[in-house]
Amino acid sequence: MTHKQFDIFKNIPTIETDRLRLRKIVTTDLDVLYEGASRPLVSEYLLWEPHPSVEHTKEYLRAIKKEYSKKRFYDWAIALKESNKMIGTCGFTTIRFEENTADVGYVLSDLYWKNGYASEAMTEVLKYGFYTLNLDSLSARIMSENSASIHLAEKMHFAPDYTKTEKVQIKGRYATVLTYVLSKSSYFSNFVIC
Repeated sequence: MTHKQFDIFKNIPTIETDRLRLRKIVTTDLDVLYEGASRPLVSEYLLWEPHPSVEHTKEYLRAIKKEYSKKRFYDWAIALKESNKMIGTCGFTTIRFEENTADVGYVLSDLYWKNGYASEAMTEVLKYGFYTLNLDSLSARIMSENSASIHLAEKMHFAPDYTKTEKVQIKGRYATVLTYVLSKSSYFSNFVIC
C-alpha cells in the first residue's frame, strides 16, 4: 500500500446513508460542534475534556483544517441528511500505513444517542476501510466502562484482543482500555454489501 491512496483525505469524500451524510468537518459547524463537545456525557469515556468555550472549539476547527490539508486527518462529520446538521464525528483515528491497519472511532452528541446513528455511520466507515482503502484490519480502543461502545463493536463483529488490554491514566484516574479488532476476512464473511 502506498500513502498516495490516502490523498483522498485532502478532500474527504462525502458518503450518504438513508439518514446521514458523512462529510468534511467545516468552519460553519462551529456552533453545533461546540454544542456537542461541551456536553460532559459526550467525552465521559474519551481522552479529552468537554470544550470549555466556543473559542476552544474554534481553535480545534483550525487544527482540523490544517490536518486535512496535510492529509493527516481521517474523520468525517456525521450530519443529519435532511438538515446537514453535524451531530458527531466518525472515521479513522490512526492509520498505520506500514501495517496496513487503522483504528476507528466515533463521537456522537448525547442528544442523538439511541437512534442507531453511530451504527449507521460506522457501517460506512468499515466499508470504506476494507473496500476503498483495502486495509487488512481495523481496531477500536474502548474504555471497559463504555458498555454502549463495546456493544456497538460486537454488533459490528469486532472481537476482543486481550493481549492489547492496557491501563491508562485518564482525567485523574486509571481506566482499563480494551482493544477490539475486525479482520478483513471476518468483515467479508459477516457483511454482505449490496
